[in-house]
Amino acid sequence: DNSTIIQSNDFENNANGWTPEANPENWILEQGEYSGENGRSVSDASSLNTTLICQMKTIDSGANIDDVAWLNFRYQNANNRYYFYITQDKQLVLGRYRNGVQRIFSQNTNPSYDPLYWNNIKISAIQGNIRVWINEILVAQAFDNDPLPEGRIALEAKNSHSHFDNVSIR
Repeated sequence: DNSTIIQSNDFENNANGWTPEANPENWILEQGEYSGENGRSVSDASSLNTTLICQMKTIDSGANIDDVAWLNFRYQNANNRYYFYITQDKQLVLGRYRNGVQRIFSQNTNPSYDPLYWNNIKISAIQGNIRVWINEILVAQAFDNDPLPEGRIALEAKNSHSHFDNVSIR
């Protein structure tokens, strides 16, 4: 059931339910936000049909345009996952890695969205139907005819310092 919250955190007092993949010292609470540098923190909760809602902001980006905050879902590992991010040049990218092979479903430039500002993201992944909203506006959608199996959520600060807040997984 997509309406039942299976994991939620506002990061006011703790980051319960999240485990950094490596370098746990790089994931801390900062002013009621979950702050990460150069890595991923993975949810305890795992699901197939998922609705992920969160706020995301890149504080300091890296050298490449994709060195920003990423949201990964149905995450098994770095080589098997779906992802969404906003590049430094304001491209909205929705894609998948399966056995290390990348497939980009949707990539378009939208000057309305900047990774250096707070963005309210909602991702719905029901079977192979994937939709992404930013600030309640549908910005990307795709159908994967061979969807990835159940997985977790991974908040990612790809070669960057990024913040996440008010995460809800349904």
